[in-house]
Amino acid sequence: MVSPTVFASALFAMSVNTQQFPPPATYSTVLQSPINPNITISYKTPTNDTCTTAFEHQRQYSGYARTNPEISPLTIWLSGGPGSSSMVGLFEEMGPCEVVQLPNGSYSTQPRLWGWDRSSNLLFIDQPTQTGFSYDERINAAIDLSKDFPYSLESRMVPAPLAPGAPAWRNVNGTFASGRVMDTQHSTALAARACWYFLQGFLSAFPQYNPGTRPNRTTIEPARVNLFTESYGGMYGPTFADFFEEQNDRRNSGVLPSNTLEIQVDSVGIINGAVDILTGTISIANFTRNNTYGISAIDLLTYQNTISALNSDAGCRGLVTKCRSRTQVFDPEALGEDEDTNQLCANALDACSRVGNGIYDQIHKSPYDVRYQPEMSPSAAYQEYLNSADIIQSIGAQVNYTQSSMAVFQGFSEIGDSLLARGIRVAFIYGDADIICNWYSGQNVSLELARLVPSYSTAFPSAGYADIVVNDSYIGGHVRQYGNLSFSRIFDAGHFVPHYQPETAFTIFSRIIQGDDISLGHNVNLSTFKTEGISDSTVHANVVPPGIAPTCWIRDVAGTCTDEQRGAIERGEGTVSNGIWSPNAVATPEPPLPASSLRSKTSLSKAMPTTTVPLTGVFTATTVPTVTSTTKAKSGANSKASFPSDASYSNAKAQAYVEEDCMAMMWSQYLSASTFYIATDIPTPLFPHSSASLAKCRAMNKLRPNKKIVYPCDEAPPTVKSASAEPANLFSCGFGNSPSLQGKCARRIGGAADGRR
Repeated sequence: MVSPTVFASALFAMSVNTQQFPPPATYSTVLQSPINPNITISYKTPTNDTCTTAFEHQRQYSGYARTNPEISPLTIWLSGGPGSSSMVGLFEEMGPCEVVQLPNGSYSTQPRLWGWDRSSNLLFIDQPTQTGFSYDERINAAIDLSKDFPYSLESRMVPAPLAPGAPAWRNVNGTFASGRVMDTQHSTALAARACWYFLQGFLSAFPQYNPGTRPNRTTIEPARVNLFTESYGGMYGPTFADFFEEQNDRRNSGVLPSNTLEIQVDSVGIINGAVDILTGTISIANFTRNNTYGISAIDLLTYQNTISALNSDAGCRGLVTKCRSRTQVFDPEALGEDEDTNQLCANALDACSRVGNGIYDQIHKSPYDVRYQPEMSPSAAYQEYLNSADIIQSIGAQVNYTQSSMAVFQGFSEIGDSLLARGIRVAFIYGDADIICNWYSGQNVSLELARLVPSYSTAFPSAGYADIVVNDSYIGGHVRQYGNLSFSRIFDAGHFVPHYQPETAFTIFSRIIQGDDISLGHNVNLSTFKTEGISDSTVHANVVPPGIAPTCWIRDVAGTCTDEQRGAIERGEGTVSNGIWSPNAVATPEPPLPASSLRSKTSLSKAMPTTTVPLTGVFTATTVPTVTSTTKAKSGANSKASFPSDASYSNAKAQAYVEEDCMAMMWSQYLSASTFYIATDIPTPLFPHSSASLAKCRAMNKLRPNKKIVYPCDEAPPTVKSASAEPANLFSCGFGNSPSLQGKCARRIGGAADGRR
């Protein structure tokens, strides 16, 4: 996940105090990669109940497909962070199994109803080095779980007997990666190289998982894979895919040996991804001010001050611009090898982080879900499970499991990753309750990507939003799709979409990797296919569900415990049972569901999917259902964030309206040939007018007569600049460094810019 503490910083059967050093690892097989003798692979087959799957033939805990694994596609999953373990995806979101609590309080696993192994073989990779179960050098240490970053090098202690009065549940011994920042890949570009070398070794050593080697085939074809990522994976996915394709070019031109495997990426899926730091930071301010849940978490003044700080020369925008410019000259491959560039980009990341953190400090909302308080987070039970001695021994792990690596996080700097289209299916999938990587940002990024590709520049933005039909009674979101590009908004889902809406996430995933229509699941010709529907997804308004009391997990104190609970933990007060801290009594455990009666379930937002379904198969819609609610969300109702639905504006390329607080306009599309602006109650706005834009502005006034407009549309303030100019304190609508886009979105309101996509 993206961590809100810096970017903005937030991505067993026994009690914690029993954790000790991992037992010696033994492997049933040790072999060398057939194409690179420097790669050694040691592995063992875990016990069947390590990750209980739907069928006994699924021998691999990482995600052996439920049906026809020998001919199933291969999907690689990368969690974000940077430094977040992909075990989050496996055990918390979309892997073949999920962790449940037994009646005696201990933890076990059961098959996941909507695991993605229904449609694909799955490979979960802990990367960069030192993430999750991966390590560079094994170091024994004692850990105080009450600290903010207990596994960081600075927080570790030398293993020793407990001090008098120190609670055993707060202090654990273990073996961990070194924690040294310099001993990991410290950029996305370097991480892509490490992952490519890993796949060369893995796919050559295990041809049964290589899609390029199939039964009864005598030749080795390119290994076609799907790459799905989450959160900071918005940086990983595009860069990894591009590097894999570059390596294919080198192989085909003779630069690389002919026995090098050709790894072709069929599709890249980005779930609530942080694709661009500037776009993301702007969207955090926009989303917390105005969203389809009707939650205005920051006031107008805070919003204006945030945008002003973001747009200053020494702020997020200015430093990101300088970072990107210097990177192009001094570090064009983004390997992080120029120290001055690294420092400048680190300063840019810090400046953007301060903007986001300033908002988080005020709103008392989870950065991963605007509907809940900060301490609400997915269960940490799987961390307890993965740190039990029998599980560590079963999988052959040589270090204790940690969910996040501060060494990796600290080592990364924002160095201008970009999304490049090479005929690959690119799917953006965003839960609409997430703040830190919200769907406004994802929508903007999808439009900007379309702008960069001539064949998509007008066709994709003109595609309508269609309903995503998940089953015969449920619509799970909206999708805009043209050709190989799609953007999906998932209703009532936070940052971890498969955790919140498992059936919807699985259905979308399957349709993407099969090259189908994401709306209905039909087999279509993607070269000409385009969705039809509404032009603006915000017409679907959400309803905030009732609040839920958070659980304080001892392995995630900073993320799940209140300030009062953290204070008590630091004082050694309370008790811990099965990883859960409580002041006195221990919560009654929830027994698991038997595999024979599995139901779709989420921790925070209970969907209403099909009640009884087989453990295989993908739904294909024949009609659009009339029942369209999950957590009582109302489809079609206008919210405060919605655009006018008047038919005369259905085909307009740019739409805007003035809110009750006269904050200013919102854009539904950025492709308008002429830009118009509606005045606010803030002095000296910028009005770049054209005759067409004036006509639209006047028409809008007539449409919404009750909306207060301080300045008439045709009244120019004292200072007027061209729409193509780049005034100070520019609001670019989140499109990075493009002067043309900045010009289209430009406005100046005194010392503070104001606008929303």
